[in-house]
Order: sequence, then structure tokens, then C-alpha cells
Amino acid sequence: RTASLKTRNHQPHLLCAGYCIAYIAARQVKSGEVKELACLVLLGLDQAPNAGSRAWSSMDGSLGYASRLSHREDLGGGLGAREYLDSASDVLVKAGELACMLSTAKHVVVYTGAGISTSCGIPDFRGPQGVWTLQRQGQPPPKASVRFDHAYPSLTHMVLVGLQRMGRLALVVSQNVDCLHIRSGLPRERLAELHGNCFLEVCDTCRREYVRDFEVPSVGLKHTGRACEHCRGALRDQCLDWDNELPADDMARSKQETDKADLVLCLGTSLQITPACNMPLRATRRGGKLVIVNLQRTPKDAKAALVVRARVDAVMARVARTLGVAVPPYVRVDRVRVRHVLLDGGMRVELKLLSVHGDDAPLPWLEACEVVCTPPAEPQLAQLSEAGGWCAQLHCPAGAGELVLTLRFALSALCTLCSASGQHTITLRAARAKATAAESGETELAFETVRFEHDLNAAIAAADGEITAAAAAGARGGDAHRPSLVQGKRKAAAPVAAAVSARPRRAARSGPA
Repeated sequence: RTASLKTRNHQPHLLCAGYCIAYIAARQVKSGEVKELACLVLLGLDQAPNAGSRAWSSMDGSLGYASRLSHREDLGGGLGAREYLDSASDVLVKAGELACMLSTAKHVVVYTGAGISTSCGIPDFRGPQGVWTLQRQGQPPPKASVRFDHAYPSLTHMVLVGLQRMGRLALVVSQNVDCLHIRSGLPRERLAELHGNCFLEVCDTCRREYVRDFEVPSVGLKHTGRACEHCRGALRDQCLDWDNELPADDMARSKQETDKADLVLCLGTSLQITPACNMPLRATRRGGKLVIVNLQRTPKDAKAALVVRARVDAVMARVARTLGVAVPPYVRVDRVRVRHVLLDGGMRVELKLLSVHGDDAPLPWLEACEVVCTPPAEPQLAQLSEAGGWCAQLHCPAGAGELVLTLRFALSALCTLCSASGQHTITLRAARAKATAAESGETELAFETVRFEHDLNAAIAAADGEITAAAAAGARGGDAHRPSLVQGKRKAAAPVAAAVSARPRRAARSGPA
């Protein structure tokens, strides 16, 4: 085993640690789980089997989600199929055709898959270097360049928001669990998530939803240990495992809107996993058109009015430019609770930072916090950090009636802004009058931590550069792991008006793809 693992670039000391952990843990689990547990440890994934709500610290992209699913040999559909790129001229023509279809369609439904999130740094599942592809080959998982909780919505996510705001989008049906559609600002009523959401919890009693800023550790619709703020009902994760039924409400809404659609657009999905892969055909049976944008061939290509072999960001950038879509920036607003407790009759104050999602929830966007206390006496300075439990104590001068705390937040690498600040005022007179009782108070601060604007021209230029590179690689024999160039000629697209007015619109296979 050591010889076979050397080719996987594992560090020797990590291998030793992995074997030791697996050996120790094996004594505490059932014998049937030992093999899976050892594999998870050695691959550096997130969570051991049956670990409940305990999650390991690393949740890198789709890898963390995949590692928490039940083990399954049959992953459904094909894996690792070759990817292809249309020539730059063909992409230009096809994007024009798609823009023309969007401009005339009265009811548009979009199906999205993992391919719209790969530009965010999240690996796909069925591509040549996908998670399931490498798993079947016995290879280590692909490297994710970003964690789920650090990922920004892609250009495609934001173009869909722009189309929805123009009144040109009835529903997005997503097979992704990365929460990027919700983060992009797409209204919840315009989104159906067939495989769930790694950042979502739902109350058993009142069905209220909670979108978290951290990845919920469990999958399979399990109780998370948290309670609903409204009715105190138990909360469950909303990320489906292989054997879970698809959500009935989302399925019903997807079918209903697809039945009305005169245009269904499939973006970044291989259309292999039922029932989602067959649902777009509900529109074609009623005379609607199907458009597929995907690097791999799909089983539904023959049913499509248009098939584009290209990066979805490049296609949607051209569509947005042609239709004059106002692509909104991605803006993230984070919130933090600032709690204080007065001690010793108001002579000391304990300060603590807490997540709005619960006292035990993490603050993934926060790096550090500096607190400046300005009573009448000389200002005091305190540092709060994750290592210190986001907690610090300050001395309260005897003559001070109140403390004004200025909090300077150093933001983590997931943010485009480096810092933010806020104030928290503590009144001391009432606490000192009681002397024997500790008083507490809390303030919630909210501030923008991320503002990111996608560059349409840059996305188009990057895609054209990849096509040029694919052409050069093809002349040298190509690379099986990179898209190959498809040659072909198409007639010019019908002209599309530069400005298109918005029109009002009418409002179970189990497991993940």
C-alpha cells in the first residue's frame, strides 16, 4: 500500500498520522465502517462516518460534501467523458442565437449543474478531473481552490440574476448544493434546489428556513442540534444523501414551470441523473425549445434546438452584452453580535463576539478584532481573536458613566474589503447602582464585507484564449484532461435589438448528481 500511495503525492508524516488515527478510531466503530473511515482519513476529507454533527475543520469545495455522503459504488451515469470546445466563431454565432431565443421567449426556465460553479474554484463531479471520476479510478480527490463558505457566485450566477430582474426568467432549477444561487441574490421563489443546500437548515415544525454563513456539517436531512428562533422546533440540514427523496415542493414547482416553458436552458449539466435529466424534455413535448451549454456531450443533445460546447461564463457574458443585461455586482453583508457582561459592580466588562447564527457557530469571515475603549480616562486597547474565543475583558474607570467601544474588524481572505468598523456603547450607572448583580447587553452590527463585479470582456477574452490553446494542443496531439476543439461552421444568428424591454412573466430519483 505504501508503494501505491507514493504516486499520490501524500506527505509521509501525514500518511503515518492517517494510519494511526484510522487504527485508533477503528477500535471505536463497527468493523464494517473501518475501511471507509481509513479512506476518509487518508484522503484528508472532512468527516468520519456516523460522526453526527462533528465536522473536521476543512470543507474544501465539493470535496467536503462528497465525503459526507454514504458510500456508493454505483454513482449513476457516465464519468470522465471527453470535453469539447466550439471554435471562437461558432461560440459567437451560437451565443447570438441564444440571445435571440431569450429575447422572444415568453417563459424561460434554466437548469443548472456543477459546470456553472467550476469557475468559482469548486470542482465538478463527472468531468475528466471530477470528484466521482477520480474516486472510481482510485485516485485522490481533485484540489479545490476555494471552500464552499469562501466561494463567490460566478458570472453566470449573476447574469441569471440580471435576467430575472428584467422579467425574463421564470425559474432556476439547480442540482447544486453550494448556495451560490441564493448568495447571488436570486429570489428564493425563483429557485428550486433539487439536491438541497449545504448551508440551509429548515424547521421541522414551521418550515422556516435559515441560510447559514457556514457549511452545515451533516447531510441526509438529519437534526443539527439547533432550534428554530420562531417556534423552537428542531432544525434539519437540507443536503440530500443518496437515498433521500427529492424535495416534493421543489419537484412540483420545477415540473409546473417547465410545462409552461417555451425555452429551457441547461447550463453546465451533463443531464445524466434522473429525474432531473428528463425534466427539460417536458417543455419540448409541448413545443418548447431546449438549449444546452456544456463542455461534455449529453444524452439529450439530439433533442436540443441548440448545443453550445463552451464555458458557460463566456456564453452568458456574450448573451448579457447582446441583450443589454445589467449584471449586478456580488455584494455580501455579514453580521456579528457584540455582547457585554458587566462584572464586579460595573468595574470590569467582559466583551464577546458571537455569530448571528448561534453562540457556537463560527465567524468564517472574521480574522481579528481590535477594540478601543474611550471613557473619560485614557483609552484602552484589547485584541479579540478566534484563538481567544473572541473574548476579552476591559477595566471600567470609577468615574465613567458609559463606555464607548470602537470595534475595528480585520476581515478574512474570503472578503474583498480588508476591514470594517462599528461602535458599541455600554451604560455603567445602572450596573453600579445594583452593585451585586451582573448586567449584560448586546448589539448586532452589519457591514458589507464583499463587493465583486464580474468583467464580461475579461470572461470572453479568457474563453477565446482557451480555445486558441486547445487548437494549438490539438495540432500536437492534445491532452485527454483538457477540452478538445470542435470544428464547424454555422449560419449567422438572427439580429437582436440592442435594448430589449422587460416583460412581466407568469409567476424521484434520490441523491445528488
